[in-house]
Amino acid sequence: MNRRALAMLLVSVAVGLNLVGAVVLKEAADMEHASMLMIATLIFLVVLINLLRVGFWAAIHKRFRLSDSYPLTSLFFPMILVLSALYGEEIGLAKLIGTALITLGVLILMNDNKPEVSAE
Repeated sequence: MNRRALAMLLVSVAVGLNLVGAVVLKEAADMEHASMLMIATLIFLVVLINLLRVGFWAAIHKRFRLSDSYPLTSLFFPMILVLSALYGEEIGLAKLIGTALITLGVLILMNDNKPEVSAE
Protein backbone atom coordinates (compact mmCIF):
# COMPACT_ATOMS: atom_id res chain seq x y z
CA MET A 1 0.00 0.00 0.00
CA ASN A 2 1.49 3.35 -0.97
CA ARG A 3 1.86 6.20 1.54
CA ARG A 4 -1.01 8.27 0.17
CA ALA A 5 -3.42 5.32 0.30
CA LEU A 6 -2.29 4.50 3.84
CA ALA A 7 -2.81 8.12 4.88
CA MET A 8 -6.29 8.13 3.36
CA LEU A 9 -7.15 4.86 5.11
CA LEU A 10 -5.96 6.01 8.53
CA VAL A 11 -7.64 9.39 8.19
CA SER A 12 -10.85 7.75 6.98
CA VAL A 13 -10.91 5.59 10.09
CA ALA A 14 -10.24 8.59 12.33
CA VAL A 15 -12.93 10.67 10.62
CA GLY A 16 -15.30 7.67 10.74
CA LEU A 17 -14.74 7.40 14.49
CA ASN A 18 -15.54 11.11 14.76
CA LEU A 19 -18.79 10.51 12.89
CA VAL A 20 -19.70 7.54 15.10
CA GLY A 21 -19.11 9.69 18.16
CA ALA A 22 -21.32 12.41 16.73
CA VAL A 23 -24.11 9.92 16.02
CA VAL A 24 -23.94 8.46 19.51
CA LEU A 25 -24.12 11.94 21.04
CA LYS A 26 -27.03 12.88 18.76
CA GLU A 27 -28.93 9.73 19.68
CA ALA A 28 -28.25 10.29 23.39
CA ALA A 29 -29.49 13.87 23.14
CA ASP A 30 -32.67 12.75 21.35
CA MET A 31 -33.59 10.14 23.99
CA GLU A 32 -36.61 11.42 25.87
CA HIS A 33 -36.99 8.72 28.50
CA ALA A 34 -33.45 7.43 28.93
CA SER A 35 -32.14 6.59 32.34
CA MET A 36 -29.13 8.38 33.73
CA LEU A 37 -27.25 5.10 33.50
CA MET A 38 -28.00 4.85 29.77
CA ILE A 39 -26.90 8.43 29.13
CA ALA A 40 -23.74 7.92 31.22
CA THR A 41 -22.98 4.73 29.29
CA LEU A 42 -23.35 6.52 25.95
CA ILE A 43 -21.14 9.39 27.09
CA PHE A 44 -18.53 6.87 28.27
CA LEU A 45 -18.75 5.18 24.85
CA VAL A 46 -18.11 8.53 23.15
CA VAL A 47 -15.08 9.10 25.38
CA LEU A 48 -13.69 5.68 24.40
CA ILE A 49 -14.34 6.36 20.71
CA ASN A 50 -12.50 9.67 20.99
CA LEU A 51 -9.54 8.07 22.77
CA LEU A 52 -9.31 5.56 19.93
CA ARG A 53 -9.52 8.42 17.45
CA VAL A 54 -6.65 10.21 19.22
CA GLY A 55 -4.61 7.02 18.85
CA PHE A 56 -5.23 7.00 15.12
CA TRP A 57 -4.25 10.67 14.85
CA ALA A 58 -1.05 9.97 16.77
CA ALA A 59 -0.18 7.25 14.25
CA ILE A 60 -1.08 9.52 11.35
CA HIS A 61 1.00 12.45 12.59
CA LYS A 62 3.95 10.18 13.31
CA ARG A 63 4.05 8.89 9.73
CA PHE A 64 2.93 11.84 7.61
CA ARG A 65 3.58 15.56 7.31
CA LEU A 66 1.17 17.65 9.31
CA SER A 67 0.46 19.77 6.24
CA ASP A 68 -0.69 16.61 4.42
CA SER A 69 -2.62 14.84 7.15
CA TYR A 70 -4.38 17.61 9.02
CA PRO A 71 -6.34 19.08 6.06
CA LEU A 72 -7.86 15.63 5.58
CA THR A 73 -9.79 16.17 8.80
CA SER A 74 -11.99 18.45 6.73
CA LEU A 75 -13.41 15.36 5.06
CA PHE A 76 -15.60 15.32 8.16
CA PHE A 77 -17.67 18.19 6.72
CA PRO A 78 -19.12 16.47 3.63
CA MET A 79 -19.71 13.32 5.67
CA ILE A 80 -21.51 15.19 8.44
CA LEU A 81 -23.60 16.98 5.81
CA VAL A 82 -24.78 13.62 4.47
CA LEU A 83 -25.43 12.42 8.01
CA SER A 84 -27.41 15.59 8.74
CA ALA A 85 -29.56 14.97 5.68
CA LEU A 86 -30.21 11.41 6.88
CA TYR A 87 -31.45 12.89 10.16
CA GLY A 88 -33.91 15.00 8.18
CA GLU A 89 -32.16 18.32 8.70
CA GLU A 90 -32.65 20.92 6.02
CA ILE A 91 -29.56 21.39 3.88
CA GLY A 92 -29.55 24.80 2.22
CA LEU A 93 -27.55 26.13 -0.68
CA ALA A 94 -25.05 27.92 1.59
CA LYS A 95 -24.20 24.64 3.37
CA LEU A 96 -23.84 22.82 0.05
CA ILE A 97 -21.58 25.50 -1.43
CA GLY A 98 -19.49 25.80 1.75
CA THR A 99 -19.03 22.06 1.99
CA ALA A 100 -18.16 21.83 -1.72
CA LEU A 101 -15.52 24.55 -1.30
CA ILE A 102 -14.00 22.77 1.70
CA THR A 103 -13.92 19.48 -0.20
CA LEU A 104 -12.40 21.16 -3.26
CA GLY A 105 -9.73 22.70 -1.03
CA VAL A 106 -8.85 19.30 0.43
CA LEU A 107 -8.61 17.81 -3.07
CA ILE A 108 -6.29 20.63 -4.15
CA LEU A 109 -4.09 20.13 -1.08
CA MET A 110 -3.96 16.37 -1.66
CA ASN A 111 -2.73 16.87 -5.22
CA ASP A 112 0.28 18.87 -4.04
CA ASN A 113 3.21 16.84 -5.35
CA LYS A 114 5.96 18.21 -3.10
CA PRO A 115 8.32 15.54 -1.80
CA GLU A 116 7.27 14.00 1.50
CA VAL A 117 9.50 14.24 4.53
CA SER A 118 9.05 11.49 7.08
CA ALA A 119 10.20 11.51 10.69
CA GLU A 120 10.54 7.70 10.71
